[in-house]
Amino acid sequence: GRAIVLGLVPLLAVAGMAIVGHWVASFLAAVYLPEASVVLLCKLTMLSDTLFGLLGMLAIERFGIYAHWIMSTPPPGTMALVEEWKRNGLWLPGEDFVPGQDGFTGFGALFSVYVDISYSHSVELMALSAVPIIMFMWARYGIRAKYALAILFVCVSHPLLDMVFHDANFLMGNRAKTRVSFNLWQITWLGPVLFIVEVLMAYVPYRMWLRTKQPITQDKNTEEEIAKWKGLFWQIAITHNMVSWYIVSPAIQWAFYNLAPQPTFAFGADNFWSCALLAITVWSWSIALYPLYRLEALLVPAAEDWKTDKTNHDLEAPSYMKLAE
Repeated sequence: GRAIVLGLVPLLAVAGMAIVGHWVASFLAAVYLPEASVVLLCKLTMLSDTLFGLLGMLAIERFGIYAHWIMSTPPPGTMALVEEWKRNGLWLPGEDFVPGQDGFTGFGALFSVYVDISYSHSVELMALSAVPIIMFMWARYGIRAKYALAILFVCVSHPLLDMVFHDANFLMGNRAKTRVSFNLWQITWLGPVLFIVEVLMAYVPYRMWLRTKQPITQDKNTEEEIAKWKGLFWQIAITHNMVSWYIVSPAIQWAFYNLAPQPTFAFGADNFWSCALLAITVWSWSIALYPLYRLEALLVPAAEDWKTDKTNHDLEAPSYMKLAE
């Protein structure tokens, strides 16, 4: 188990973390799969956002801002993008609206863009992406079929969960096809509620996962280290990951469109520098997983006899943790 953590963290060091609600799939999978690395599973839940950062800078996936709370009309870059999508069959009448159509005056504060993320946030591509990861894990660590299914599950969980908050697709390649969204992030006043809901979505299964673990050794130093990394994990997850999206991101949008010259600094209006800034931010969210990695290294699956044998101060991991000799 710990060998998998050590082996996969360098391999996936660039994987990006986004909003913490996606970790619900990772912690739940780890509860029912004791040998799984929860750090690996958490990274894989955010593979969609990692790819979005890359595909955005390559202009394969694109977005254009139209935020009703800071502008009356979209920037020229956004309107050019809309017209291009119309010409290329990427516009969905009845679901996509131009400014003024049926009273449409722009998007909400948490997801204020027309967007094409039909590759990175498609169930199809995430399922396909899971295949080489599963093959590597099987060849290197001899993982069981259940572990393979867990990897597939956490990979596809991201676009499936995102359909509640913003646009995501079942099939890849065309934003106008198989797109689903319940658009909770378009309801600006729901922001504080969704902030709390997302934290709980991660924290409750995290606590369930912790109950399946015990310290690798029973001594004061280990207990202090566990407490330190627990606290740092949630401190970064909330103050960096969550705050950067729910508070800092809207503030940056407001600052650009109220303080910077336009259209020179049209943030989010289908330009490379906006994509690069967003990609760096998304990838930086992985920092939250380093404390979790250190925490996981201090834990082993709870043995059945641990409840009665309190004198065992050097309990080794059960045999099912040893996936490959």
